[in-house]
Amino acid sequence: MELFDSHIHFDYSPLAEHAGELIHECKKQHIQHWLVPGTTFERFPTITAFVRQHPEMYLALGLHPYYLKEHQPSHLAALPAWVEREKPIAIGEIGLDYYLEDLDRDEQQRLFEAQLNIATEFQLPAVVHVRRAHDPVIQTLRKLKFKQGGIVHAYAGSLEQARQLIDLGFCLGFGGAMTYDGSRRIRQAAAELPLETIVLETDAPDMKPADWPGEHNLPTSLAKGFATLCELRKETPEQIAAQTTANAKRVFRLESCQ
Repeated sequence: MELFDSHIHFDYSPLAEHAGELIHECKKQHIQHWLVPGTTFERFPTITAFVRQHPEMYLALGLHPYYLKEHQPSHLAALPAWVEREKPIAIGEIGLDYYLEDLDRDEQQRLFEAQLNIATEFQLPAVVHVRRAHDPVIQTLRKLKFKQGGIVHAYAGSLEQARQLIDLGFCLGFGGAMTYDGSRRIRQAAAELPLETIVLETDAPDMKPADWPGEHNLPTSLAKGFATLCELRKETPEQIAAQTTANAKRVFRLESCQ
């Protein structure tokens, strides 16, 4: 059995300082692979150096909408050169965040579209952040005729929006939020969507699962998300582990990865 964490900020404190120990603990729980997405241009040197040290990890590069006020035109202009040099397996974390009202939506839209175009240029999937903006994200993907697919991480939309994203070539990420009994819509989606469209994630050090001790989420919490998904679905744990891992490898074009 092997599990793939499709979204984790392993390069952030306090995870990075204890990476060796955390990887060791994860492997005891069959967690074997990690996708580490970028957030800001200033962190590109840190994240690329960090992922390079860990062969079990895979790199994505992008400018996160949450940090919109930090991004400069020069950062976006430099992204293709970083992609060319560092060879990430995806563009991300990119997207639209309508939850935070002080983030200019027009600027977010321009940044999102520009990075989707970079993903198209390099034929890379996108790792997409969406909060209260599922319809605008779907509309943007359609407008740009985006064909590279990817993952919508921390999925919290409706079943109908999920089906539209799946039709556009995306898998949907489920993690800590799924472990809360009150997250009815998220749990329904995790239970009812085709298993071939689901990937697991932690978003550590953020997005702590239910009843998680300590201040920060940890990579080992993927086991709790996996256990919750097994409770919600009819397939066996072995089937769920195999399929969600295969889904992540397929999206990221890592089918030959062992």
